[in-house]
Amino acid sequence: MKYFAYIRKSSEDKKRKIQSIPRQYEWCHKEAECRGFKISRFFEDSNSAHKLFRKGFKHLVEAIEESEEPIGIITWKISRLSRNPIDEGVIKYAFIRGKIKHIIARDREYKEHESQIIMGVDFGQATQFSIELSKDVKEGMNKKVSIGYQPSKAPYGYINDPTGLKGDKKVFVDEKYFEPIQQFLKAYATGIYSIPELQDKLTKQGVFTRAGKPFSISTLYLILKRRFYCGEFMWNGKIIQGKHKPMISIEEHERIQSLLRRTQKPSQNKYQNYYSGFISCHYCQSAVTGYSKMKNNKIKGLTTYHYLKCGKKKDKYCPQLQLTRANVDKQIEVILENLSIPEKIVDFILKNIESEVAKKQSIASQGIGQLQQKFNELNSEIETLGRKLIKGVISDEFFIKMNNQLEIEQKIISEKIKHHNSDKTKEMEKLKDIFVFLDSAPKKFRSGSFELKKLILKTIGSNFALNNGKVSVEVSKGFSIVKKAQEQFTIKNRWVEPKHPRSIKGLKSLKSDDTFVWSAWWHELRTYLAENEVIIPNI
Repeated sequence: MKYFAYIRKSSEDKKRKIQSIPRQYEWCHKEAECRGFKISRFFEDSNSAHKLFRKGFKHLVEAIEESEEPIGIITWKISRLSRNPIDEGVIKYAFIRGKIKHIIARDREYKEHESQIIMGVDFGQATQFSIELSKDVKEGMNKKVSIGYQPSKAPYGYINDPTGLKGDKKVFVDEKYFEPIQQFLKAYATGIYSIPELQDKLTKQGVFTRAGKPFSISTLYLILKRRFYCGEFMWNGKIIQGKHKPMISIEEHERIQSLLRRTQKPSQNKYQNYYSGFISCHYCQSAVTGYSKMKNNKIKGLTTYHYLKCGKKKDKYCPQLQLTRANVDKQIEVILENLSIPEKIVDFILKNIESEVAKKQSIASQGIGQLQQKFNELNSEIETLGRKLIKGVISDEFFIKMNNQLEIEQKIISEKIKHHNSDKTKEMEKLKDIFVFLDSAPKKFRSGSFELKKLILKTIGSNFALNNGKVSVEVSKGFSIVKKAQEQFTIKNRWVEPKHPRSIKGLKSLKSDDTFVWSAWWHELRTYLAENEVIIPNI
């Protein structure tokens, strides 16, 4: 009779006290040597015995069936062979037919016609252990989800708690990766970078994977797809609010997903043309391209000059003339300056924003206090019901009915408290971001880097067009509302009532103050920001 050895260590059991593969090999060799036989073949698996179609087990069964002489099996424990009734049946059936005559385990031996019942009990215990283990794992994972932590390996930028109790382990910020990955996500959300460009930036910054290699395109793509980075995660098809620190906002995450779905990739231009992909020709709708020329300037010497011209891909006879990039820069600066609001008015508006925020927070605090009081009153009613049930004053059916009703009311109140505790300042912060952006945009565009100029262009609007040397732009809806407000802040537009009706009555027309103008338009902008995905970059 020849002997086969079967070695298995579940890849899921790394932290359990199961002997390692080398230790099992060592034991099999020593046991065979002590008993005076040689092991013909070794079969190995690294999967749980609860799963079917293990490769090593399949080859073991095939070798047993093909062997012309009976087989003995040596394995660390009977549970190494199987933890499911299908594979258990295969081994037991081979025993019955005499294909297997002897199984040697560390704690027991199984021989033909002697150990069938004992083998069945041991296999059953192994299967039951696997069932209980699976149940415990699922309960632990669901418990972890219920407290707001994803029960899986944390992605780049985060690290799992190595010391916490099972089911209670938290997710912490990984100082090494958090900031670089956050910058990567926010940079892609602007829409001016491609994944290869950002991959190159990470590599130049010395940010590598845990294995010490540069991030691959596929890895970066998966990072961009992960909802985990905006503070949420998917579990059983549902979105769960996590307790880990988010890198980006939900709006930025949705913006990234939208950019990933686009077919057009950000263009790259060796002449650093930040207008590439933005301006089109008014005549033929072709893209306006950039190019550079080296010229000998009498004062500056050899100088590089940048030009913009129609690509003429749709009409080779297009009459659009070329112009210098400096000329276009000046026109864009004028557009930005016309959008900006004077510093005095911005200060006034920001003060009003802060006042509105403080007012909302005060109202919210009062509302939360009242809701919490009602919640506590319901708690008292539930406790009273419990005492009446113990004394026999009310029946079980009445207690269950009333208790369920009170718990439903508590749940509704909890949702209201959660709503009140939500970020009331979010819309106000967006307003503030717009004013700060518009205030600094002209100066930043004038002196900023290539990437910053491209970011400003993308933020202010779309459909840039070149027409006889003049640049026009379709300003974003939010900025157009701000532009309208700027016009209302001028003296000539501050009439509360038309001049004519009051003059008939012998009265002077009334002019509004700053507060009236502010209240007349800011609600429109706030509503727009609440209903639309608007990302204002911090420049």
